[in-house]
Amino acid sequence: MRYPVLFVLGVGAVVLPPSRVLAQSTPEVMYTTVTKLELGGRLGRMLRLVGGGRPSTETVWYSGPRMRSDIEKKSSVMDAEAGTIMELQHEPRTYWLWSVDEPVLVFETIPDEPIEELDEPPARRRPRTRYEVTLSTERPGRRARLAGLEAEQTFVTLTITGETYNEDADSLERGSLVVLSELWLTEHFPGTDAQAAFESAWAARMVSALDSATIAQAQEGMEQVYAEDPRLRVAVTSLDSALADLHGTSLKTVSHFVVVPDGVRFDREAVMKDADKTLVADLAEGAAQNAADAGRRRLGRITGGRLGGQRAPRPEQAVIMRTRYEITELSTAPIPAPKFQPPPDYRRRTPGEGGS
Repeated sequence: MRYPVLFVLGVGAVVLPPSRVLAQSTPEVMYTTVTKLELGGRLGRMLRLVGGGRPSTETVWYSGPRMRSDIEKKSSVMDAEAGTIMELQHEPRTYWLWSVDEPVLVFETIPDEPIEELDEPPARRRPRTRYEVTLSTERPGRRARLAGLEAEQTFVTLTITGETYNEDADSLERGSLVVLSELWLTEHFPGTDAQAAFESAWAARMVSALDSATIAQAQEGMEQVYAEDPRLRVAVTSLDSALADLHGTSLKTVSHFVVVPDGVRFDREAVMKDADKTLVADLAEGAAQNAADAGRRRLGRITGGRLGGQRAPRPEQAVIMRTRYEITELSTAPIPAPKFQPPPDYRRRTPGEGGS
């Protein structure tokens, strides 16, 4: 779930007075999204062992200053007009209700206690990671109908090329990480105005409660991160500019994180060919191919090189992670007011009450 209060911290965020926001007549919208994360290799296997890797479904309703989000057995309701946040737990049938003015929502940062220094040899300085960032967009002209809306295919390719430190081998490795994103954009998403109206109303409600020093501290923290490597600022700025120039809402986004070895040319067609194949299948095929290569090398050694061959296989690119996001259902029908209220048979929980 996206918590719109974060938009207050963004540079150039638009904050409207509550009276203006609440007086506007904005469309109501409901939509459902499905998100999935796939990981390759050992992390992917561990994720599946603990039951992860399954699609996550979220349904969102926007109606003026109110927003509701349903994920599995919980719902969250944010009401900018009342200044409240409510969490519904459907098993058991209970709910929490907070006001943004209550102290329970204030978090205090406690300074770290000084740590006693130990008599240990200083850690060896690691080589500095170096990289270059390039970004490109392409619109092949393909169109499709998703969630009842016309959408256009757009590719965004972010390439980070350079040297990264390998802790296991204690050495620098050269290569590239390519993030290939396939977006299906529409310029006529009915939820844009409804979402913007809520976010403006919520920001206007919260801005008086935010400490300007806290905002300045967050911005200073980002400046420190950029100071460590100015190229990070270039990467973030380039990506933001590219996405801003797309002018639309993505109804479906699939991002492939591809490791490309040094000397290997990135092959977008190969990635798209296997876009619907799970990373589990990719790993299985890779393991079978590695076993076959090892068998050929072993046979070559036994026969003195007359069979099998001893040449090492050519390094290839590999997809290590994939994310999917898609809007699967969309409605602009009026939303009944009880959707943003606790059901009459739900019990309100109180602070200090146990349970999750």
